[in-house]
Amino acid sequence: MLRDHGAKYTLVADDDAPTETMGTHRRLAKRMAVLVAVALCGVAAAVTLLIALKRDVVLTPLSEESKGFKLKTYPPLVEDGGDLVVSWEGEASSTLTSRDYLTLSCGPTTGDGDYLMKKGVKETDANDHSVRFSELYMMRCNYTAVYFNYDEKTDKFKPIAKVEAGMKEPFDTPKHGHLSLTDDETAMAILFNSGSSKTPMVKYGENPQDLKFHATGTTTTYGADDLCHEPANVLGQRAFRDPGFMHTVIMTDLKPDTYYYYQYGHEGHALSHVRRFKSRPPKSTKYANFIAYADMGAYVEPGSASTAGRVYEEVMGGGYDSFLLHFGDISYARSVGYIWDQFFHLIEPYATRLYVHLDVNVEDYEC
Repeated sequence: MLRDHGAKYTLVADDDAPTETMGTHRRLAKRMAVLVAVALCGVAAAVTLLIALKRDVVLTPLSEESKGFKLKTYPPLVEDGGDLVVSWEGEASSTLTSRDYLTLSCGPTTGDGDYLMKKGVKETDANDHSVRFSELYMMRCNYTAVYFNYDEKTDKFKPIAKVEAGMKEPFDTPKHGHLSLTDDETAMAILFNSGSSKTPMVKYGENPQDLKFHATGTTTTYGADDLCHEPANVLGQRAFRDPGFMHTVIMTDLKPDTYYYYQYGHEGHALSHVRRFKSRPPKSTKYANFIAYADMGAYVEPGSASTAGRVYEEVMGGGYDSFLLHFGDISYARSVGYIWDQFFHLIEPYATRLYVHLDVNVEDYEC
């Protein structure tokens, strides 16, 4: 079922029940990291981020003189793919100006000029006392907004207040789920990302109420030193970021051309919704209905969300449920790590339902 939210779309799980349970092949485990790290050197992520489940909001004045001036966030916890409104109140030690601005970052920064987003207090989507940051994704870190005040005497900007907002979900929540074929025709691999290095697992079966089979898998990651050269290995909010951990778990002994339900994550921690996929057809099958496209990009690229929405509709109701071929020009991350979090968020609703083959093209190389 597809729920439309403007330019976005949301997957409703097969069991319509969110699960917040707190709860084999090394080569395939590397495949996800190689696709992201080698083929797109700049793919996401490695200043060390907060892995602990710190999700509370922290209000912090940046000087004694400005302790009466504070920032607040709404909502207090950020939903994956959601917006964050930052408002301010109280008296600052210096006069607020129309040139003031706010920055938003997630995780460690290299200085005041290192941020994900920047909003002026007089931008079109801002009102007199707040600004909105849109389409914020799970990147296994807390978001921090900083207010910069313009000082006419020095002709410089100085930070006078900040606020921190955590994620609504724990950092070990499984994200970026996508299916992959293996050399075994009776198997299917599920690959996903999280902020935890704990053993990944999957439960699966033909009945969504009885996921009687269980498998564990492998985990890998990579750092800036594993990439070739600048800009791919430069640390920064809009450069290389900690990618978290990539997990691979293989579901085996599958009957051909059969629907299976499955749920993945870390045992004893947050699990995914219950998903559904169809196993490979018999060898005698001669025809397949599939979708092929290229040049997609993530949310920053015009048309990417629309493409994803149409693909999802065709997979769900159009009969194109054999596989999907994405032949190159994948996310257009170009060494901007957080674009990969956006991209996998975008394709996850259908990439967890059918095998997606990602083919590397010239636009996907940074090295």
